Order: sequence, then C-alpha cells, then structure tokens
Amino acid sequence: MKKTFIGYLLALIPLSSYSCLQAGIGDNTPEKEYQTILMENDSLRPTQKWTFRYDDKNFPCDHGAYDGTIKGFDADGKGHFYILGGEPVRLACFIGENMEWSRDLGLSMRHCQNALFKIVNDSIYFINEVKYIYSYDKENSTYFKDEAKFISYQDEANSIFRIHKSGKGKLERFPLHIDGEYLEGKLRDNGFYVVARPDNVPDSVSLDDRSHDIGYLFTYPNKLQNKVSGGNGIAKLRLDGIPVFIDLENNPPYTGFYGKTDNFLIYGSIDYDIGSIAIIDTIRRTITKHPISGLPRLDATTGWFPGGALCSDNTTVIVNKHLYAIGYDNIKMTYTIVEYDLSPILHLAHATAQPSAFRTFLSGFKKCSQINLSSFGEKIISDSALIDGDMYARFLPPIQDDCLCEQYNVFWQKGSYMECGGFITVMLKRHCQDYKDGNSQYFIENLVTDYMLVTYSCDGEILDFKTVGHDGRAYFTRIAPKGQAPNFLVEQGSLDDCTSILRYQDLTYTVRTYEYNVSPDGKIKERTTGTAQKETIKNPENDRAPIRFDEFMSYFKKWEKPYVNDSLFIPSTQQAYLPFPECFSLIPDTLDCGCWTRDLQWTPGRYIESKERYFFFVTKGCMTPHRAPSPYADYMVLEFSKDGIFKEASNIFHATDDSDIEDLPLALTLRLKRSLDSTVIKEIYRKP
Repeated sequence: MKKTFIGYLLALIPLSSYSCLQAGIGDNTPEKEYQTILMENDSLRPTQKWTFRYDDKNFPCDHGAYDGTIKGFDADGKGHFYILGGEPVRLACFIGENMEWSRDLGLSMRHCQNALFKIVNDSIYFINEVKYIYSYDKENSTYFKDEAKFISYQDEANSIFRIHKSGKGKLERFPLHIDGEYLEGKLRDNGFYVVARPDNVPDSVSLDDRSHDIGYLFTYPNKLQNKVSGGNGIAKLRLDGIPVFIDLENNPPYTGFYGKTDNFLIYGSIDYDIGSIAIIDTIRRTITKHPISGLPRLDATTGWFPGGALCSDNTTVIVNKHLYAIGYDNIKMTYTIVEYDLSPILHLAHATAQPSAFRTFLSGFKKCSQINLSSFGEKIISDSALIDGDMYARFLPPIQDDCLCEQYNVFWQKGSYMECGGFITVMLKRHCQDYKDGNSQYFIENLVTDYMLVTYSCDGEILDFKTVGHDGRAYFTRIAPKGQAPNFLVEQGSLDDCTSILRYQDLTYTVRTYEYNVSPDGKIKERTTGTAQKETIKNPENDRAPIRFDEFMSYFKKWEKPYVNDSLFIPSTQQAYLPFPECFSLIPDTLDCGCWTRDLQWTPGRYIESKERYFFFVTKGCMTPHRAPSPYADYMVLEFSKDGIFKEASNIFHATDDSDIEDLPLALTLRLKRSLDSTVIKEIYRKP
C-alpha cells in the first residue's frame, strides 16, 4: 500500500520468464549493479484519456462514507476497461467512456485496501482481503478495532474470486488459507502473492517491523506454492530455485512493479499528479528513468484508514506495451483513465546503452587542454558540481581496501576531461568526510579531498585510475602541467605535526614531487622526482598585533555590587569570546593542559577593580579535550596588577559534561566566597 506502509516493495515475475532472474536481478538492488540513465527532459506523455463522472450512481465506486473509492482496475489493451467498486461491490466493463455492462456481486469489500484485481486470460480474479475495520469512539476521540464488523464479513473474506470477463456466468469463490491481516499483495499473469501479519502479533509491533510477517505465493486459482516468514525470507522467495521477487526496498521512489514486457521490467511511482517510471533492461543492464506527465489530479483511492485515504500501485497496469493509470479529481467529481504508449521509450532504452550513459556522465565536466589544479574542480562546491554516486557508480573509481576513505563517507565532485590518444582522461575530486589517516584525534571533522585521475575507453570503460593528491587541514597539493598533455607534476605536502595547527604555530610540511603521464593504452604512470623537501608556512594569525590591556578590559563589564555570586561569570556580551592568539600577550598559554589552545573558548564575564589589582572573571571551555575524558568548563579568576601585568589565575570551579551538579549557580557562589581572600574583598568594597 502507498501512503501508509512502504511494504516489501516486491514484484512477482511471470513464472514462465526467467531470463531476467538469470541475469542477476533478485538478490540485490538493481541501482547498485545497473547503469542508470536519467531522462529528465523526456517525459512520458499521454496518448489518450477517458473521463467518467463518479457522482453518477452507475459508476462503480463507493457513493457513501468513502466517496469515490474503487477496489480494482485493469485493461485488456483492446479498449475495454474493468473497474470494481461500490458497496456492495459491483464489477463494470467500459468500452472507452461508455459502460458496456455492470454486475452486482453482492460482496462487502469496503474494508479492502490493496486493489488485488487482475484479468488473466478470459477470467477476472480479485481478492477479498482480511483487513481490520476501525470505528471511531467519539467519547474517547480514538479509533478502535471493531471486532463485530470484522466478524460480519469473515465468511467472504480471505478468498479469491473468479468471474468470466464477459460478466456472465457464476462468480466462483476459492478460499485462501492466509493467517492474519493482509498487508501487501499483487496479482500477475502466472500467479500472485500476499504478505500478511498473523493474528497473534501484538498491535504494539510497528508496521515497519517485518520479522513476524508471512509471505504466501500462489498459482491460480488458490494453490499454495510457497510460504516464508520474516522480511529476509520474503525478499528471497524462490520457485524451483529461481527468485520470483525483486526487492527495490532501497530504491525509492520506484516502488511499484507495473509489469514485464520483452526484456524489460517496469517500475514506477505515482503520487497525486506526479509520476515517474523506471525501465530495467535486463540484457544491457541499464535503468532508464522518465518522468510521467499528464496524470489525473489524484491517484485512485482504494481504501481508508483512521486519518486518511489509501492508494495502491495495483491501479496502474501495463498491457501490450501500453501503460494505463486511473485517478480522480475530487473537485470535478471525475475519474480519468490515462493511456501511455511505452513503445518509444522502450525503443530508446534498447538504444541507450553504456556509451550514451557515459556521455551523460561527461556532460557535467568541463573540457580542458592541460591538467592543473583547477582541472579537478572548483574550490567552492556547488550543487551542480556534485556527482550522483548511485546513478553514475559504474563510472566512478571503486573504493579499494587500502583506501583511507569508506564508501558511505564519500561524495564526488565534477572536474574536467580531455580526449587524447583514443581514450578519455577525467579529473575529479573525491571528498572523504572521515579520512582514516590517524588525524581524527586532532580534528572534529577530518575532511580530506582526494584528487583523482581516471582514464576511460570511448565507451566509458574504466582503464585505470589513481589518487594523485590530497588536500585538507594536514595536506596541500600543487598541480601544474609538464610537457605535452596529459602529463603533469604534483607537489604533495604533508604536515609533520598536526598539533602545530592547534597551538597557533607555524606549519612545517614534508613536500614530495611526482610526475604523472598516461601511456598510449590509457595506463597512468607515476614517478617520484627529486628528494623530499621541508617547507614552512607561516601562521598569519601570529602577525596580528598583541592585544593591549585596555582592549582586553573592554571585553568585560565592571561589577559594582558589594557581594560576589555566580553572576560574575555571566557573559559580558552575546557570543563574544576573547581573541586569540592576541591575548597570549597578557595570558600565559600554560593555563590549560587538557585542551589544545586553539580548541579553547574564553568567555569574558565581569571584572572587579580593587585599590591595587584587577580581578577578571572568565569561563574557559573545551569541547574537544585531548587529555580530559569529556568536555569541560573552568570558571576562573585572572588577577592583574594595575599596570596590566598578569599575576596569577585561580580555577574557582571545574565542571565536566558528566558532573552531577544539581545547582551550578549555588555551587559557584559558595566556591567564590570561599576562594576570594576576605581581606581582599573588604579592601575592594570598603567605604571611602
């Protein structure tokens, strides 16, 4: 079902067609193995529409409490449409917009939600589901399972029904021995499946928890072929050793399996008037995605639950390479059937193989004539410069075992490309958000960028790839062309001591030089040139003028009250910290040994002026200690002489993240009164 539970997103493959299963779909998500081609500007457009007034009492839908709800839809591809709906339920056949016949089936199906309905040869099959009925308790303003109403339809539920598609003859009922409430299901040409939740599963179990659910596989009319339990078992359901379900659970929004034609599996998603379709070519191993335009305002309502309407992917069908979708407009009171001819995009999907996909991939890169630093991408990463790692996974270098990146921490940025020697050389960046080089102990976010060089055949096959440089807080890369393109030089700098960044020191790097060239067969050659050199980059912050004592005082507010309490540590201004390293001209850098000096934040509060001294109240905070076990804050008093000479520092209170302090203001006040010398306090506040 859509809009309530995402479900297993499983699709039943016609049991007589095993080519797609043998091609490898079934145990994995196709997006990860198949090349995806996004056709954003090539919408699937309607070829014909048929409209019906559903406020017409003859139209087979619910005309009561659940106005407009239908319970099934299918088409025969020859102009006939079949709609199941109403209360009691009726089956109607239309030729175009004209009703050919209608038959009252005498069944209550208002509780059904999944629109389990299908034309199979000369018969129409539909399932009367087991669904709990919820009634509203006005007194408590809650919905509850109405056991009385639930029991009232049990004789007819949990059954599949068959009737001739002419509407004539007997309505046959075949019981389905399914335990519990139906969650998901699909009817296909050669069989059908149902996923149900057993009656003994507590209501407290989430719909997302599939560990208790059971999947049933049948052939028509009601022969059980297989029964498995749990989400993994259902996803791997097999018949004669062949998987019959495709799991697209990790590939939203293409959650609905619409059908199979030739070598194509067709998935889609329709939500209100927005739709998209995914065509999986099981031979060429491509997925072509198209938007769907011209849909009705709302997708057909097939059921209700406490709080809203439900829709089902089963109301979109494929017959003879045509897609039919039914939806409605609750303002105009109309239902509309929309037909789409899939032949053009199926033909396009046949023609759209790897070369076309590779050209689409390259279209986001700039063409260049030589390789330098800018060839690998801009410094500022725009959204348009990002590469869809899932869509273009086939064209991206794999993450190897010795790589310092992990796949889930990587994103890619477009750079440039050049054509030479019968192959294509591409420059791009691989950004790693948690680089495993041992420097994460120094940096909260150890973001490192790898400069990647990749060579491809003209059809997009990766010939070779190499990481030619790294850039980050502990690295720098310089790249310049050398001789004939695509040859170039790389100077790679690696910081000798990462703590120098955290201590406002100059940075010393070891720099090595490499020469890269590409052989006629597209292989990348690397050669070290010269010997490693040391290079020191001056910290520009150290060129700032030291802070003057009067400037330092301006960060604090004077305390005028004849007592001391925790308010002395209230920040003097919002989000104002003492400037460092400028303040090291006044404050020693040895006042903290548990945190790197750059990671400290000094928050100024108040100051007290005595006859001979100044007392500055400051909070020293460390969120990323390198020695202490957890973040901490020190409430300190800095004592200066009248001429601005630092005398001493007192740590009034040390608080950590795991400190159990019920009343911090009170604790600070008591500690202040004990810590400050009484004679000093008297001297500060004595009357003139």
